[in-house]
Amino acid sequence: MIARGILAQARPIFVGQLAVMLYGVIDTVLTGHASATDLAAMGLGTGVYTTVFVTLLGVLNALNPIIAQHHGGRRDVAIGVSYVQGLWLAWLLSAGGGLLLAFPEPWLAWIHAPAEVEALVTRYLRVLSLGLPASLLFRTISALNIAVARPQVVMRMQVAGLALKALLSFLLIFGGLGLPRLGAVGGALASVVVFWVLLVAG
Repeated sequence: MIARGILAQARPIFVGQLAVMLYGVIDTVLTGHASATDLAAMGLGTGVYTTVFVTLLGVLNALNPIIAQHHGGRRDVAIGVSYVQGLWLAWLLSAGGGLLLAFPEPWLAWIHAPAEVEALVTRYLRVLSLGLPASLLFRTISALNIAVARPQVVMRMQVAGLALKALLSFLLIFGGLGLPRLGAVGGALASVVVFWVLLVAG
């Protein structure tokens, strides 16, 4: 019975994380059909963004066991306090991480990429920097829901976000419905929109 309960809680977490990982797969497939320069810029930009995001996410992951312990002890007020502190921490971390993404020249100097790729990566990362606060704040909301045994709430939002991401990436990378053809930057802009939509939904 215990194992079944653990599996029931773990399944929606796995599905939700799989949906998030597919965001990058969608952009890779679509950008690969845009141009080689766009694909190279997206690959480099994603590597930089992932490094910054995962580093900051490691700090926020501490919320899960803290809130879960309060939930188990039925300390509802403490859950609220920890959650609000997590939101403020997400804002603080996103400010620092956003600066690294908005001014990526030090990162790019180590890569020695062609000038056209470097310029595109810079635009790509500056667009993604606008979505970092929403992404980290949504992770705080996710930590709260998972810690109080409601992972299916997060899963539904992440799967819906995947559908929205696929549509927006297609329209913004290739241009459609009156939107401009933006290539790799379009994929980044689609991600930013999805991050903020998920935050509002959360």
